[in-house]
Amino acid sequence: MVYIVKNMEKAIILGTLAYSFPIEILDNFKNTKGVIDADFLFGPYDFYVVAQTEAKEKLSEIALQIRFTKGVASTITCNVIDKATISLVRAHSWE
Repeated sequence: MVYIVKNMEKAIILGTLAYSFPIEILDNFKNTKGVIDADFLFGPYDFYVVAQTEAKEKLSEIALQIRFTKGVASTITCNVIDKATISLVRAHSWE
């Protein structure tokens, strides 16, 4: 028996908020299709959002939707890579 596992694309979006922002902003993010977690932070970023989709294009759409939400000042998106990718990069290192 052969099992096919679909790879999912995953990203962590870090963001800063404007001085006045809607308090329900994270609830809105959490209700977005593809968002699996979101919470406020204390530090250089004000919130994080974890998104997971089947295609990178959908991740881009989610990141842009969050970025252009009223009350969001800026975002940075970090794509998550899996252990297999890290092993592959190490195996083909030029060092």
